[in-house]
Amino acid sequence: MSAQSPFVVTYPAAERAILGTSGIFFVNGAMIGSLSTHFAVMKARLGVDPATFSMVLMSMAVGAIVMMSLSSLLLRRFGSAPVVLATALMTPMMFILPVVADGPILTALALFLLGASNGLMDASMNVHASASERAAGRLAMARIHAMWSFGGILGSVAAGYALSRISALSHAGLQAAFLMGASLLF
Repeated sequence: MSAQSPFVVTYPAAERAILGTSGIFFVNGAMIGSLSTHFAVMKARLGVDPATFSMVLMSMAVGAIVMMSLSSLLLRRFGSAPVVLATALMTPMMFILPVVADGPILTALALFLLGASNGLMDASMNVHASASERAAGRLAMARIHAMWSFGGILGSVAAGYALSRISALSHAGLQAAFLMGASLLF
């Protein structure tokens, strides 16, 4: 029998699931918080009036609604953990699309795809959080969702700082790589 170090903390599987799910919520919040700092740059690049830009932005919500409506099919077939992982890797890559899209129509399409990916990520994260909470036998949803808000704050502050120093494309690429790497930790 091997002795365990008193400095190593081990968590039951259900607790690890809650911690990991909290981390994924943080990653998603950081991405959305960061995206909000890109809107002013996007609007200026597109050179459109506020009403047109609102329609372009609305496409992200439409993409989310479409994919959230279909998410139960994927979640039933594959389970929440694989869908969370796939979308946690895919969604940060989708973040780059609206940053490089040229013109309002392509930007709207890029935001639709980002919204669809994020909508599936959102649905799968919440299903996984609920399953993790049930497995742990305690309430954790508020703490898990607080990590999304914390990620949003940190993402927007970090993006604002970065965008004052590097290009939007450089920031989007670095952020995608960072968030994909962070997702693999959880």
